[in-house]
Amino acid sequence: QELIDDLKARKFTYWNAANRGIKQGDTEDEIEKKLIEDITQQRILCSNDIINTIHWAQLQDIFTQMTDERNRNPKLNLIYVDFSYCSHELDTIKVFPTTNYCSPSNTRASLTPKKIESISVTPKNCKNQMINIVLIGKTGVGKSTLINTIANCLKHRTYSEIQSNTSAIKVLISFIFPLINEMGTRLVSLGNNDPNEDHNHSGQSKTMRCKSHIFDIANGQKLRIIDTPGFSNVSSGQGQDEITMQYILSFVVNLTHLNAVCVLIENHESEFIGYQQCLKQLVNFLGPTAHDNLIFCLTKCLSNNVHSNINTNPVQSLLNSVSLGNIPLNDENILRFDSTFFIHLAKTRFTGNQEPNCEMSWSISKNSLDKLLEFACQSHHGYLLHQGLQGVEYARLAILQMIRPIMEAMRNILRNHILHKLGCSYKFIELRPKTTQRHSAICNRCSRSFKRLESLLVTCYSLHEYRNQCECCSCDATHHVPVDYQLDYELVDTVGYPSNDLAILNQELFPASVHFAHFLDQNIDRSSQNPFLACLNRMIHEESYICDHEGYHQSNRALHNELLKLKMDYKQDMKCMVQRSEHDHLVIINDYIESVKKIPIIRDQISAISRIQDN
Repeated sequence: QELIDDLKARKFTYWNAANRGIKQGDTEDEIEKKLIEDITQQRILCSNDIINTIHWAQLQDIFTQMTDERNRNPKLNLIYVDFSYCSHELDTIKVFPTTNYCSPSNTRASLTPKKIESISVTPKNCKNQMINIVLIGKTGVGKSTLINTIANCLKHRTYSEIQSNTSAIKVLISFIFPLINEMGTRLVSLGNNDPNEDHNHSGQSKTMRCKSHIFDIANGQKLRIIDTPGFSNVSSGQGQDEITMQYILSFVVNLTHLNAVCVLIENHESEFIGYQQCLKQLVNFLGPTAHDNLIFCLTKCLSNNVHSNINTNPVQSLLNSVSLGNIPLNDENILRFDSTFFIHLAKTRFTGNQEPNCEMSWSISKNSLDKLLEFACQSHHGYLLHQGLQGVEYARLAILQMIRPIMEAMRNILRNHILHKLGCSYKFIELRPKTTQRHSAICNRCSRSFKRLESLLVTCYSLHEYRNQCECCSCDATHHVPVDYQLDYELVDTVGYPSNDLAILNQELFPASVHFAHFLDQNIDRSSQNPFLACLNRMIHEESYICDHEGYHQSNRALHNELLKLKMDYKQDMKCMVQRSEHDHLVIINDYIESVKKIPIIRDQISAISRIQDN
């Protein structure tokens, strides 16, 4: 009734969408036809109670713009159509007729619920932005070697140029090869030692984390090629492969755009188990319109110098196996690479051998690189991630990435609140997140240290390197919690945000975490443990351990009690949402995601996760 009274005061006519014959499944054109009676003298605003709550400021801006237009044209009839009681699920504010009225740029321009698909917006000119290319493929397919090959193809114009000065060969990413001589066989490492490359675990991906390599190319442009961990190509590795792909996608989502996703396949590949899982996740994440950005790169092509029409066989077999056979294959999206010339020239000073096919290898890779850059620089191949990824998979990855930052932020806000409430300090505890170079985990069973900050003790874990198993201890996997960043703490006099402001916790972080957990429960796996609750339980256990083993600490006991209360409130709110059978609209979840990301104490932690390492 309050809204209706406000509309009357603004001289808007109120319509109930349910009474206008609008139903679920109607397109925008169909809805417009059902609403518009006089296209020249009507302006119709469509919204609902949920959207009004989330976008109140935007709603007021639209009210003002429409009222101003009516002041210029007194005959204009302004109408508010309420979708709160309509079967059609409106997910954004919309104004009709769209041809005569331009809604503000900060409102979305779609009535239908968003899927994971690309927005048909032309990106900026290629000269004015970074060209982003991601390489994905199974372990051993040659992603890192291809980057080395590309680096040398960009550095040198001809094969004669690179052959005449083999000392100028560029080894961007280190690799190991066996050197055989009269003394026996020994392994030789070429390139600088890189903590991101692990050569000690045979059969596992050498590249441990996503890493970008930036090159200067023609016309002042820059090329970013992102190397990624490889996935297995056997059924036993599918669980780990899914984790690997989730990690890759959570890295990719922090980019603004993608110009190409290169799927690397060996020229003679016939087993596609790992690729099937990879492509399914990739297409589900990016959406079907991202098909235009897929490039299939055949590696190790010198061993079978065949034409492109024959080379389509492994690619076509792969696409058919994941029901993507409708993707057209041609010389533009199937490229052939070979790294024989790079490997041979890099090893020449050790072996002295001559490889007769190096020039052919160079020619194959140089020609394909030119095609790849030509493809990536075409404006219509720029896939705008920040506008296109608004689907369930995007939301899921974003939420999973924010679980630890949100929970650590809430605990630290409580720490500062307790310190100031008890009069223990006039300083603040500030979180200091640090990027980790390798896959890491916290072990809940191993010893940990403690850091005193005024009257509080905080737990400081020594991170364990963790791949398929822990490299530092023999504790069971169930006692390990994977983490994306190291967390340190520091006492400061002031901070750039209200560290002890409970309003951030109560009004932003707490409700967001409840909605996020409910969303995961609705869309992922109802049988799995609530990840927010699991993180909260771990924190309660940490504070309990301090109180029981490190002597009596009034501040830590108070923090322990506050966390217990937080857990009770959390479980109660989750229970209420389930009892009311509430179903969060995706637009609400995305708004929560964007809102929480902007909170400084969250933003700093996410930056440590998503920081791109550029060479």
